[in-house]
Amino acid sequence: MDDATEQEKHGWRDEVKSKWPGRCFDPTIRDFNIVTQYRKIVESDLREIEQADVLLVNYLRSSVGTSMEIVIAHKLGKPVVIIWNPKVISTISPWCRYFASVIVPNIDAALKWIGNWHRQQQRKPKPANAHHHRLRNRSHNRSRPPQWLGVAGK
Repeated sequence: MDDATEQEKHGWRDEVKSKWPGRCFDPTIRDFNIVTQYRKIVESDLREIEQADVLLVNYLRSSVGTSMEIVIAHKLGKPVVIIWNPKVISTISPWCRYFASVIVPNIDAALKWIGNWHRQQQRKPKPANAHHHRLRNRSHNRSRPPQWLGVAGK
């Protein structure tokens, strides 16, 4: 994110936080030195991805870190919602396309998809070992709306 403008870093995240009723993880609120505190950056990002119910990505340009976060969230069974506007960047990485649950054109469409996903989760029957499963994977806690929304990307 070090090459992104303040608007690119904060504008879309602020809009998401103003529209989303639950909690959002926002990596831009941390103040780590990218050269000397790289471990803290990655460990914080990994912890937040693990705690999140959904990963929301704004794809403004290719990013190694964001791409890794997408794959990790996918491997953890989290939905990955990517906002991509082809007028801003003409192509999206095939890797991002592959691991995305959905690609949408704007924030409102992303939040609508997440709301629909949550309603579908509520309708699914609970597994027999629901308590153990819920502790292991927060994304399947159906007793509440998704309160943790990881917001990654530039």
